[in-house]
Amino acid sequence: FVDGPMDIVTPTELVRFIIQDILDDAKMSGNNRHWQPILRQCPVCSFNFSVYAKTENMEEDFSFFKKIANVDKEKQNIGKSNSGPKWVEAKEFWSQVDKEHVDMLAGPFVYKYDLEMFGYSIQEYFDSIGLGWN
Repeated sequence: FVDGPMDIVTPTELVRFIIQDILDDAKMSGNNRHWQPILRQCPVCSFNFSVYAKTENMEEDFSFFKKIANVDKEKQNIGKSNSGPKWVEAKEFWSQVDKEHVDMLAGPFVYKYDLEMFGYSIQEYFDSIGLGWN
């Protein structure tokens, strides 16, 4: 798995590790829930959620959630987690991952159904960050 220096994980190494971990999970050997497909974590389709939040609409979604939950700023502070510094920009990261591994991420054994369920497209994402992969 190691492409570069031993103390630095490259984007390709990270993506390969995540793919392998998810594929191993399909064999019931477990994986890290941080990148486990949502479909395997929680049967989203089995619940009648009133709010589906997306990170790109987080501020608007938080406002809506606070409104329907009858929570105002003075009573409760709802904030984002993982808002620390980004060490690398998305375009820089993904430009270092080969298309074969990106295609695997979008495949049926990894994130295909999550992408479909939440209305995401890898192609649209790459277009939005200036990587027009086809």
